[in-house]
Amino acid sequence: MGLSEKEYVQEVVNIVVDSDVKIKQTDVYSDEDMQDTADYLGKQMKKLKDIKPPSVLPQEIKDSHETLYEGIDKIRTGILEQDIEKIQAGQTIVSMSTVLYNDYIEKNQDKFNKE
Repeated sequence: MGLSEKEYVQEVVNIVVDSDVKIKQTDVYSDEDMQDTADYLGKQMKKLKDIKPPSVLPQEIKDSHETLYEGIDKIRTGILEQDIEKIQAGQTIVSMSTVLYNDYIEKNQDKFNKE
């Protein structure tokens, strides 16, 4: 049994927000902190891989799922390699994907406001 549109989109948004908070709280001068964040992002990527976009979602949202995964992966790799450009590139990818999800929520508020 897959997730409903609402559950799926909310789960994705949670993953993005949680990852973002974790990244912002990371002490870049602490190897231990960096490793901890990389491990955390690895777990978030696994969560993302485990959920499937419902078939009713528009193709651009389904495509965003992959893109988002790649973005988080790039941030994680950048952290492990201490490559700031890779981290920024990953964050840009994640931001672009997030815009599509937020846009979808905006356009389909009736689906998200119902409890």
